[in-house]
Amino acid sequence: GVAPALAVMFAMTTASVKFSDTAEAFGWVGTGQLIGSAAGSATAGFLIDGVGPQGAFVAGALFAVAGVLVSIVFVRGFPDLRGRDASPIPDTEPVPLVT
Repeated sequence: GVAPALAVMFAMTTASVKFSDTAEAFGWVGTGQLIGSAAGSATAGFLIDGVGPQGAFVAGALFAVAGVLVSIVFVRGFPDLRGRDASPIPDTEPVPLVT
């Protein structure tokens, strides 16, 4: 389930920022991924130590529900990629040359 989510996230990032801003945008996306995985791993680790393996599964289900709720709330902010190229928004336009 992680690969399709990453593909959609990267396509949305690519299609919604200018080409010159893609490096920073992907940096922030990667930072968010690292923070999320660290928070999930830490929470699951504490629950495994305190409750047992069932606690980690409960935490995983809660994080999944939270992710779905955030997606539902912010779905209007996602770029509409139907029928368009997912390449970055160009910064410049072609410059006509005088010959």
